[in-house]
Amino acid sequence: MTTISNQYLAILRAGSLAGILSALIFAIAHNLFIENIWYAIFFLVSGGMIGGITLAFNYFYMTEIPTAQNWAMYNFIFVTKYILLGVVSILVFEPVTTIPEILEINHRSGDMYTTALPLTVAFTLIFSFLMSLMFATKIKQFLLIIITNIIMMVALGINVSILGLVYTNKTSFELIMEVTGLIVLIMGTFSFGFLLFGKKIFLSSFDTRQYRSRRVNSSFEKSDVYNY
Repeated sequence: MTTISNQYLAILRAGSLAGILSALIFAIAHNLFIENIWYAIFFLVSGGMIGGITLAFNYFYMTEIPTAQNWAMYNFIFVTKYILLGVVSILVFEPVTTIPEILEINHRSGDMYTTALPLTVAFTLIFSFLMSLMFATKIKQFLLIIITNIIMMVALGINVSILGLVYTNKTSFELIMEVTGLIVLIMGTFSFGFLLFGKKIFLSSFDTRQYRSRRVNSSFEKSDVYNY
């Protein structure tokens, strides 16, 4: 296996582990401070793993020289997106149901997602465009950014987008603070978890790119000598 192949396997492994860890931490926090959701742990862990792999692969595919600093900034973009999505949902929508009703087997929760769909699509497109301006230099990167935002919206964003449709005994400000805390917890755990599980990836990625750069420069130098 080549160095690049080993590198991407390490990225996928670290991304999946960090995603699973963030899902477990979220479930614990939600169970302690909001409501028991252990019944959905399989879906939470699956979503965390898929989201973690997607975020990690997208970042390393787009980034020329990965560093802990721009990795943190990359994750901060998603934190910002989800917090703004939750705030807009809470301010725009009127509550139509309660959490106990949502948990009922015969509850038509799909109607809420349909109501919030325009908001979900708008945030997906807006942040795909903004991230493309920041990171994408090729069509493939642009497409990967769109795919990443779609997957992350399905894995996490759709539940944030319906917050304003659910009755709670909290004020809007309290709910916004609660959502902000959970999102920061999820993404912060993932970001630090990836650095923990994949601490060697950043250095190896840098070394690989440096090696490639030296080879390219060496080729140009040889070409110049021969032409001369």
